[in-house]
Amino acid sequence: MDTRDTIMTALKAIKTRFWDHRPFVLSHLLTARCNADCATCLWKMPADSKTDELTTEEVAALYRAAADVGFRSLVLWGGEPFVRDDASELIRVAREAGLETTVITNGWWLVDRGPDFLPWTDRVLISVDAVGPLHDEIRRCRGLFARIDAGLEMLRRDFPKVKILMMNVVSRLNADRMREVASYAQRFGVQVLF
Repeated sequence: MDTRDTIMTALKAIKTRFWDHRPFVLSHLLTARCNADCATCLWKMPADSKTDELTTEEVAALYRAAADVGFRSLVLWGGEPFVRDDASELIRVAREAGLETTVITNGWWLVDRGPDFLPWTDRVLISVDAVGPLHDEIRRCRGLFARIDAGLEMLRRDFPKVKILMMNVVSRLNADRMREVASYAQRFGVQVLF
């Protein structure tokens, strides 16, 4: 997103908040399921759990209706949204409906599915709790950090217009690693939210 787009989004937010009094951001937990088993997670729902989630068609209708009534932005998260096979399609639907899109992910599917959803994405927030093997230990998901690293390289190379942010859950497990995480974020030129 360039400076002009940022200014236009800010002006739309001000107009929505102070003149139209309409909702601005739709924050949607697409699924509570996740492929990780994070030590700091407040709920646990394995990726293969049986759930009563909205169908692809229901979610698409929700996003279109949200845009029609004045929502400007979608924040899509989970669990891990990409445990659903239709996540990329739904991000496209949201963008086509006119919603600015933000995706929060643990990064597992960035390389594999990024080309399907990143063209429709304005912002990606990636969870990074530590650098290297400790991240995998905290997230209880072997190989996750390596996949994040590859995904960040791909994002920077192939999708330079997508804004990247890192999120870090500070806990007793990683409180002494904040400088490492900040340096890692700096390597990719991205901000980290602790």
